[in-house]
Amino acid sequence: MRNNRRNNGSFWLISTILCLMALLISVGCDSDNPEEAAPPGGECSEEGALRCTGMMLQRCVYGYWVSWAACDRGGETCQAVGGVPQCVCIEDQTKCVGNVLKKCVGTVWTVAEDCVASGVSCLDVQGEPMCCSAITDAGTCADDEGGDTDTDTE
Repeated sequence: MRNNRRNNGSFWLISTILCLMALLISVGCDSDNPEEAAPPGGECSEEGALRCTGMMLQRCVYGYWVSWAACDRGGETCQAVGGVPQCVCIEDQTKCVGNVLKKCVGTVWTVAEDCVASGVSCLDVQGEPMCCSAITDAGTCADDEGGDTDTDTE
Protein backbone atom coordinates (compact mmCIF):
# COMPACT_ATOMS: atom_id res chain seq x y z
CA MET A 1 0.00 0.00 0.00
CA ARG A 2 2.82 2.32 0.84
CA ASN A 3 4.44 1.87 -2.62
CA ASN A 4 1.14 2.69 -4.32
CA ARG A 5 0.96 6.05 -2.54
CA ARG A 6 4.52 6.89 -3.57
CA ASN A 7 3.89 5.90 -7.16
CA ASN A 8 0.58 7.75 -7.19
CA GLY A 9 2.27 10.93 -5.84
CA SER A 10 5.10 10.66 -8.36
CA PHE A 11 2.60 10.20 -11.16
CA TRP A 12 0.76 13.42 -10.28
CA LEU A 13 3.98 15.37 -9.85
CA ILE A 14 5.35 14.26 -13.21
CA SER A 15 1.99 14.87 -14.90
CA THR A 16 1.79 18.39 -13.47
CA ILE A 17 5.34 19.23 -14.58
CA LEU A 18 4.70 17.94 -18.11
CA CYS A 19 1.45 19.93 -18.39
CA LEU A 20 3.17 23.12 -17.24
CA MET A 21 6.01 22.60 -19.72
CA ALA A 22 3.53 22.07 -22.57
CA LEU A 23 1.65 25.22 -21.57
CA LEU A 24 4.82 27.31 -21.43
CA ILE A 25 6.00 26.05 -24.81
CA SER A 26 2.69 26.75 -26.51
CA VAL A 27 2.32 30.25 -25.02
CA GLY A 28 5.92 31.52 -25.01
CA CYS A 29 7.29 30.59 -28.40
CA ASP A 30 4.85 31.99 -30.89
CA SER A 31 3.57 35.52 -31.24
CA ASP A 32 1.02 36.72 -33.76
CA ASN A 33 2.00 40.32 -33.05
CA PRO A 34 5.26 41.22 -34.92
CA GLU A 35 5.85 44.23 -32.63
CA GLU A 36 6.19 41.88 -29.65
CA ALA A 37 8.85 39.81 -31.45
CA ALA A 38 10.86 42.77 -32.82
CA PRO A 39 14.10 43.87 -31.12
CA PRO A 40 13.93 47.31 -29.47
CA GLY A 41 16.16 49.05 -32.08
CA GLY A 42 13.44 49.22 -34.73
CA GLU A 43 13.36 48.05 -38.32
CA CYS A 44 15.98 48.66 -41.01
CA SER A 45 16.25 47.64 -44.65
CA GLU A 46 19.95 47.58 -45.61
CA GLU A 47 21.57 44.46 -44.13
CA GLY A 48 24.91 45.32 -42.50
CA ALA A 49 24.26 49.09 -42.44
CA LEU A 50 25.64 51.00 -39.45
CA ARG A 51 24.32 53.99 -37.50
CA CYS A 52 25.13 55.94 -34.35
CA THR A 53 22.49 56.24 -31.66
CA GLY A 54 24.05 58.37 -28.95
CA MET A 55 27.22 56.57 -27.89
CA MET A 56 25.98 53.24 -29.29
CA LEU A 57 27.04 51.90 -32.69
CA GLN A 58 24.19 49.87 -34.16
CA ARG A 59 24.14 47.44 -37.11
CA CYS A 60 21.25 46.26 -39.28
CA VAL A 61 20.90 42.51 -38.71
CA TYR A 62 18.04 40.53 -40.29
CA GLY A 63 15.99 43.70 -40.77
CA TYR A 64 16.40 45.14 -37.24
CA TRP A 65 18.82 47.59 -35.63
CA VAL A 66 20.85 45.86 -32.93
CA SER A 67 23.46 47.32 -30.58
CA TRP A 68 26.88 46.46 -31.97
CA ALA A 69 29.37 48.41 -29.81
CA ALA A 70 29.17 50.76 -26.81
CA CYS A 71 31.70 53.38 -27.91
CA ASP A 72 31.89 55.07 -24.52
CA ARG A 73 33.22 51.88 -22.90
CA GLY A 74 36.50 52.41 -24.72
CA GLY A 75 36.60 56.14 -24.00
CA GLU A 76 35.47 56.84 -27.53
CA THR A 77 32.49 58.44 -29.21
CA CYS A 78 30.23 57.30 -32.05
CA GLN A 79 30.41 59.41 -35.20
CA ALA A 80 30.42 59.08 -38.97
CA VAL A 81 33.87 59.32 -40.54
CA GLY A 82 33.83 59.50 -44.33
CA GLY A 83 30.13 58.66 -44.18
CA VAL A 84 30.72 55.47 -42.15
CA PRO A 85 29.43 55.42 -38.55
CA GLN A 86 32.06 54.06 -36.16
CA CYS A 87 33.58 54.34 -32.70
CA VAL A 88 36.35 56.94 -32.84
CA CYS A 89 38.69 58.46 -30.28
CA ILE A 90 38.32 61.99 -28.93
CA GLU A 91 41.00 64.50 -30.03
CA ASP A 92 44.05 64.73 -27.67
CA GLN A 93 42.79 61.93 -25.40
CA THR A 94 45.46 59.48 -24.21
CA LYS A 95 45.33 55.87 -23.05
CA CYS A 96 47.64 53.01 -22.17
CA VAL A 97 47.56 49.95 -24.40
CA GLY A 98 49.82 47.56 -22.58
CA ASN A 99 52.99 49.60 -22.06
CA VAL A 100 52.40 51.87 -25.04
CA LEU A 101 51.04 55.37 -24.52
CA LYS A 102 48.61 56.25 -27.31
CA LYS A 103 47.19 59.65 -28.21
CA CYS A 104 44.17 60.49 -30.34
CA VAL A 105 45.08 62.54 -33.40
CA GLY A 106 42.03 63.46 -35.44
CA THR A 107 39.94 60.34 -34.93
CA VAL A 108 42.78 57.79 -34.90
CA TRP A 109 44.82 56.36 -32.01
CA THR A 110 48.53 56.87 -32.69
CA VAL A 111 51.59 55.78 -30.70
CA ALA A 112 52.73 58.71 -28.57
CA GLU A 113 55.47 56.82 -26.70
CA ASP A 114 56.69 53.27 -26.20
CA CYS A 115 57.18 53.34 -22.44
CA VAL A 116 59.23 50.13 -22.36
CA ALA A 117 61.79 51.71 -24.74
CA SER A 118 62.22 54.42 -22.08
CA GLY A 119 62.60 51.81 -19.34
CA VAL A 120 59.28 52.61 -17.65
CA SER A 121 55.65 51.45 -17.71
CA CYS A 122 52.46 53.03 -18.99
CA LEU A 123 50.47 53.89 -15.85
CA ASP A 124 47.28 55.76 -15.01
CA VAL A 125 48.42 58.61 -12.75
CA GLN A 126 45.49 60.50 -11.22
CA GLY A 127 43.30 59.70 -14.22
CA GLU A 128 45.93 60.59 -16.79
CA PRO A 129 47.77 57.83 -18.66
CA MET A 130 51.53 58.44 -18.89
CA CYS A 131 54.90 56.73 -19.06
CA CYS A 132 56.14 56.52 -15.48
CA SER A 133 58.51 54.36 -13.43
CA ALA A 134 56.24 54.30 -10.35
CA ILE A 135 53.41 56.11 -8.60
CA THR A 136 54.30 57.83 -5.33
CA ASP A 137 52.27 57.65 -2.12
CA ALA A 138 50.93 61.10 -3.05
CA GLY A 139 49.57 59.60 -6.28
CA THR A 140 51.97 61.40 -8.61
CA CYS A 141 54.52 60.01 -11.03
CA ALA A 142 57.84 59.37 -9.30
CA ASP A 143 59.63 60.66 -12.41
CA ASP A 144 58.01 64.10 -11.92
CA GLU A 145 59.27 64.55 -8.34
CA GLY A 146 62.39 66.26 -9.61
CA GLY A 147 65.76 66.42 -7.94
CA ASP A 148 68.12 63.60 -7.17
CA THR A 149 66.52 60.19 -6.90
CA ASP A 150 69.56 58.80 -5.06
CA THR A 151 68.52 57.96 -1.50
CA ASP A 152 72.07 57.73 -0.11
CA THR A 153 73.08 60.52 2.24
CA GLU A 154 76.60 61.63 2.99
